[in-house]
Amino acid sequence: MSNVTKNRINGWLILNKPSGISSAKALGIVKSILNVKKLGHCGTLDPLASGVLPIALGEATKVSSYVLNEKKAYLFDVNWGIETATADLEGDIINQSKNLPTKSQVTDAISSLLGKSLQIPPIYSAIKVNGQPAYKLARLGKKVQLQPREIFIESFNLINHNSKSSRLKVICSKGTYIRSLAVELAKLLNTYAHVGWLYRVFAGPFNEIHSFSLDSLRDLSHSGRIDDAILPLQKGLDDILALDVDDKVAKKLRFGQKVAITLSQNEKKVLVVCGNEPVAIAQVVNGFITPKKVFNI
Repeated sequence: MSNVTKNRINGWLILNKPSGISSAKALGIVKSILNVKKLGHCGTLDPLASGVLPIALGEATKVSSYVLNEKKAYLFDVNWGIETATADLEGDIINQSKNLPTKSQVTDAISSLLGKSLQIPPIYSAIKVNGQPAYKLARLGKKVQLQPREIFIESFNLINHNSKSSRLKVICSKGTYIRSLAVELAKLLNTYAHVGWLYRVFAGPFNEIHSFSLDSLRDLSHSGRIDDAILPLQKGLDDILALDVDDKVAKKLRFGQKVAITLSQNEKKVLVVCGNEPVAIAQVVNGFITPKKVFNI
């Protein structure tokens, strides 16, 4: 079934966000290209960052939190010896050091960051402090104190290294700030650092193979082939058990009714489908399936 029906789009569009614009602005451009009302992105990328930005369209917005909570991968460059106010290229230089780490020192440092840890987000971030984004308060010169958050680093590898910078690849949990990782590495290596380049390789089930540039989306829209860029809603739920039901059961679930089924084990979360069409996210308890989020497709 097409993901574009009756002037409604339900599914996922994976944008390869360019550097230089915010995720919110990129979302606005996509909204204009697709002429849709209901959409949202999963996981903000800094303006200077580029790469995979999943965008939920229509009914997929009901399950965007599942993608938001998934692990992500990044490639990034750490420029050694210079600390900036924003921990990236945008900020003013606030500290410098002539102590530049060797390749082996960087390798040892990144290995020490594997696993669980507490990370303090950068003050130039969108985290709310008393209802205001932290970066706005920081720009006003106000003192900003953010609480540490638990993160998980699954893998951390050095791709290449020279005397002034290192290219790294990290696979990490949601909520991990790459700029903060660069600062943490610098502290371990007794120097300063900032992020010079940042690219998101994947977010949950979506990677760069699925992604489209803004120009590509414009071309597809002008040629009437925008459906080529839309992935089905189910694609964002690959790790959830799928349960195929008949039309009768699907109809009851769409009306919010609990239905008896033959599935023996309890499941906190299942994707109910009828043929190729998603019906609901549901819960199975004691032989009954109860819809939690129903898709109006």
